Amino acid sequence: MQSKETYYFIGKALVKLIMGHKAHEMNIVQTPVSESETF
Repeated sequence: MQSKETYYFIGKALVKLIMGHKAHEMNIVQTPVSESETF
């Protein structure tokens, strides 16, 4: 039971991470000028 809860929280964290990464990628696509500043 405990491991199930752990996997649940890890899954939620992964989804947050992936969504944040995709939003970041969309930001770069929308503003290509800031891409050179970021890297």
